[in-house]
Parts: sequence; C-alpha cells; structure tokens
Amino acid sequence: MRQFLGVDLGGTSIKTGVVDENGQVTDHLSFKTPNSRDEIFSLINQRAESIADVRGVGISIPGYVSPNGLVRKAGALTSLAGLNIKSKLEEMLALPVSVENDANSFARAEAWQGVGRDKQNFIVTTVGTGVGSGIYIGGRLFRGTHDRSGETGYMVVADVVDDDTDLASINKKASIPGLLRYYEEHANHPAKDGEAVYQMANDGDFSAVKAVQRFTLEVSKGLYNLTVLFDPELLVIGGGISSNSQFLHEVQQRYQVLCTLNGSLSTDELPAIVPATFRNDGGMIGAVSMLVLGNGAR
Repeated sequence: MRQFLGVDLGGTSIKTGVVDENGQVTDHLSFKTPNSRDEIFSLINQRAESIADVRGVGISIPGYVSPNGLVRKAGALTSLAGLNIKSKLEEMLALPVSVENDANSFARAEAWQGVGRDKQNFIVTTVGTGVGSGIYIGGRLFRGTHDRSGETGYMVVADVVDDDTDLASINKKASIPGLLRYYEEHANHPAKDGEAVYQMANDGDFSAVKAVQRFTLEVSKGLYNLTVLFDPELLVIGGGISSNSQFLHEVQQRYQVLCTLNGSLSTDELPAIVPATFRNDGGMIGAVSMLVLGNGAR
C-alpha cells in the first residue's frame, strides 16, 4: 500500500504522520516549529527520508494558498509567506508535493474519507485559537477568486469600535481565546484553558457557566450565518473542542433556537451539526488526499 508523509504546519508546532492511500495515519511525530524556512524544510526532508518508499508529501498550512502551491499569506509562519512551497520542496525531495490551506485540508479529509463523502454541499468549521472554514459547493471545494474563501473568523458580528474590525470578529467572539476572555470578565482572574472552563462549568461555577453560554451562543451565530449564506446539507465542527459532547449539544440547541426565530427558515430543512471525523489528523489527511486522488480530488 502506498504511503505518504502528512505535514500539518502550525505556528507553534509541526505535526507529521504516515498517511496511507486509504487515509489511515500512523507513526505520529510532532516538533516545535523552527524559526527559519530552511529549518522547516530540513525537518520535512528528514522526516520524509525516514519513511520507506514514501510516495509524496502533503502539507497543510494556515493562510492563503494557491492551487500551484504559492503561499501568499501564512499566518504566524511569516518566513513562508510569498514562497511557492510546492515547487521548493519538490525540487528538494524529488517527490510529488501538495500544499493546501489548513481549513480546506480538513474539509478535503471529510470529503474523501469522512462525514462529507456523500455530500455535495457542506462546510467544515474549525474552532480553536481562531475560526476558519472549508466550503464545499456542488461537490467541489470552493476556493474563491483569490484563494481565500472560508475565512469565517474575519466576519464582523458586533459593532465596530475605534475602527477595529478584529475586536468585532468571529475570531474574537467564537474562539477558545474568546471563551477564556468571557470567563476572565466574570471571574476577574484567568482560566488555565478551555477544558478547565468547561470543567468548572460542570461543577457549577457561575463565571464558567456564563462564559460557556456566551461562547456557545457566538459559535451558533457563526453557524447560523453560514447556513443562511450557503444553505449546506451538513455543518461539521473541527478542532479539539469538537470532541466535547457538551459543547456540541449546547451549540446544536442554540443554533436551533436562532433558526427558529427566523420565520423564513424551515427547521426540518436545517443541516445537521456533527463533529469532524479526524480531528487533529484532518489537515494531514486532506493534504495527502490531493496526492492520492490527483485530478479526481474534489
């Protein structure tokens, strides 16, 4: 069976794994993200060389990524911005390389081997330090005119104060940092992480309960907006929090209430809200799918 190297490039860590032609991932290894592009490429090269008969490398990366592999914006990975990573690595490795935006990679994984396999119109939204979406329309990934579709986190959902659209964005309202900020506003002291806030909420902590309520409402508002924009048949939530059944249940409930308030939406036609199949491996699997499927990738 053919094997590929999957690489999920992040601002703080690089996750890698061996991905086979059926989307199964083994041999996970993670590394702290180096500062320079040469160090990043060297790490990928060493990892590829460690895999017997590796057939190619699939890379998931934040930012604006063109189909030819040009990364025009790369989030915290500023050393890679403006570089054609596909061309650079194919020359270095003498192997086929695919490069895709991280949210699009997650969506590709679900379209290939996950909950989106038999869906024509669905959206995968990752909720973490920020919020991003991969959008499928008519059975094909929608890239947009400038390869920057799905930047859900930049949607403005509150009043803009002092010309700061970021503070009014979904990235600030419906992300894990948003959850932590809501908790601190009520408790007057910080929480360790999102998991801690949910644990405190389960224990009846008032500040945590209020923070969770606000957070799930903001996530639900984002999903509501995506629904009225794209009319999908399925909404998929990715990111570590997607494994939290309490979070999913509360988002589903609040989303249903919002949709019910809109008299033009038929509640029996609303998309289901489900967790992503692959969670942390989705980026690697989706990027590798482009190599496995070739021109058949959708």
